[in-house]
Amino acid sequence: METIKATYRIVTPMFIGGADHKPDDGIRPPSFKGALRFWWRALNWGRFESLGELHRKEVELFGGSSEQGGQGAFLLKIESKSLNNKELSPESGHQYLLGQGLYHFKQGLLRAPIYSGEFDVTLRFRKSDKIDTIKEALICLGCLGGLGSRSRKGFGSLSIVSLKVGENKQELPQNTDDLQQLFQSVMNSYDGLPPYSAFSIYSRIDISQTGNEALELLNIAGRELQMYRGYGRKQGGKHKINGVDAEQNFAKDHDLVLDFINGKGLSKHPDRVVFGLPHNYFFSSAKKGIDIEASGKGRSRRASPLILHIHEFPNQQCALIQTLLPAIFLPEGDKVKFKYKRGRGDVVTQKVIHQENWDVVYDFMDRFPNRVSVFGGAV
Repeated sequence: METIKATYRIVTPMFIGGADHKPDDGIRPPSFKGALRFWWRALNWGRFESLGELHRKEVELFGGSSEQGGQGAFLLKIESKSLNNKELSPESGHQYLLGQGLYHFKQGLLRAPIYSGEFDVTLRFRKSDKIDTIKEALICLGCLGGLGSRSRKGFGSLSIVSLKVGENKQELPQNTDDLQQLFQSVMNSYDGLPPYSAFSIYSRIDISQTGNEALELLNIAGRELQMYRGYGRKQGGKHKINGVDAEQNFAKDHDLVLDFINGKGLSKHPDRVVFGLPHNYFFSSAKKGIDIEASGKGRSRRASPLILHIHEFPNQQCALIQTLLPAIFLPEGDKVKFKYKRGRGDVVTQKVIHQENWDVVYDFMDRFPNRVSVFGGAV
């Protein structure tokens, strides 16, 4: 059997575990395989003539049901070398990125993470001709992705430390210049808007900021996102976010939802939905809350197209990397639902997300003055 062996470092706290959400189970193969599968799909949209052909290749590589073909092309084993369950004390930016499912302003952190550590992944292939695209996905996961809850918000970020195909050691990025060269050689600028999160001419990868501390970079990203998207709470006659005057970039979204609460009709959805669904509003003046979510059958969520990642280089320097993967926002016919936390709902009837709405995310990525755009960014 041909073998690939990779080592990954956990750069930011990872919220992962079994059914009880505790980190005692460590890194489980199904979790890693699911993340690897995501990056393989992202890299390979456009390499096949149809989605059906892509799905058949995916099943051939990763496996599927017995009707689809059963086992995939490789066996996967994970060995944890050192996992640290140290307690996390989240700062304001971390709290914003953790969201309501992982952090409560009164109770604090709601789940324990794997704080840091390394683990080895071994893939044993039945046929050697199946290796190349999996190798690409392993590198992509270790340069742009992560594992666990809130991995798209930078938690559970993984940095690939080493990679061997058989006895041959593969070169990996040592600095931001190497990272830029890697992205430009591996990514593909497929034309058109993908049907799912994948690389295309509309994708963009930025090295937004560098620094010495991974958690500080993640905190900066969270604070910037909160300032960009937030409306603020009224304090002393002004709306504040973390003690600073709120920018209120999406005041029209705020007013649109408040109008809905006051009984006015809906003509559009908030611009902010492009960051993912659901998202919510609470108006202390009206003592009412609104959840905004997808309204398709069996679908209320839409993952964020913006993926935050903290990468650590061999010299311990770190980089905040942001990857934007625009795609068709919701399936044809799906709409966006405004729903009271208790009570009736209403549905926006206009078409969801036109191509130009992705500018909302581009504008956020542009907030980082020292950013280096290393891939894409077509508008």
